[in-house]
Amino acid sequence: MTKVYRNFTREELDREYNIAAYVGNTQRYFADYNSRSESVRREIGGSLDNPYGSSTAETLDIFFPDRRANCPIHVFFHGGGYRSQDKGNFSYVAGPLIAAGAIVVIPNYGLCPAYRMNEIVHQVRCSIAWVHANARIMGGDPNAITISGHSAGAHAVARLLETDWSSHGRTPDDVIKAAIAISGMYDQEPRRLSYLNEFVRLDEEESLRNSCIYRTPRRRVPFLIAVGGLENPEYIRQSCEYAAALRGRSYDVEYMVVPDHNHYDIVLDPLLDFSRPLGAKLRSFALEHK
Repeated sequence: MTKVYRNFTREELDREYNIAAYVGNTQRYFADYNSRSESVRREIGGSLDNPYGSSTAETLDIFFPDRRANCPIHVFFHGGGYRSQDKGNFSYVAGPLIAAGAIVVIPNYGLCPAYRMNEIVHQVRCSIAWVHANARIMGGDPNAITISGHSAGAHAVARLLETDWSSHGRTPDDVIKAAIAISGMYDQEPRRLSYLNEFVRLDEEESLRNSCIYRTPRRRVPFLIAVGGLENPEYIRQSCEYAAALRGRSYDVEYMVVPDHNHYDIVLDPLLDFSRPLGAKLRSFALEHK
């Protein structure tokens, strides 16, 4: 049979990138996300659905610590393959960071197929520019903005690090001080060549432009690439090879495999518990980098 990517046929590629089928019973994780998020919104509150752009997709939620004076700001980008999920499902990520004294921002962005990937990347860049411009109003420090993201959000994080901010108003080139990318896809060709493209609709140019494995961040910042030890083998390979590619271009990056966790539960306790390796990195990056 014809090989379409590396040594995979189309059918094999579809299987390799079907995360839900690989993990099974994914609704239990989504239920956990939603339950924890509802608790955060009920107990902590927040400023929800703030527009950062002109479309209805471009809104963000802000969660505040008790003290609001020159706080570090952490921005989390949700996953969902660029075709599903919502910022509201991930309010729970804010909980431990707020308790530690950070402001947490969780943006939405347009979803495929209504939006193309290039448009979505532009939107997440606009969200960072908005956060920087409004940092003082929020009680935050515009010189202490860090980012993280999961799955599609991890890809967004990688693309954000490549950004030339000169076209985004007064946003400085060093606006992002540290970044964590969790369980991302950094080569878009398997997305383009598999069933996933029925939703995302990448062409060859978009695939190449959005394949971070061929690109290098513009500035040197602390950057962690993390992946679960129980993820689809292709997701582990993508994370490992992206880290290796950056190191090969003399860009210092950390690579972490979180054992015994899959694509969905890696952003639960491993990320939220600051006593665990990934959670400790999140706390350190979000609170200590300026």
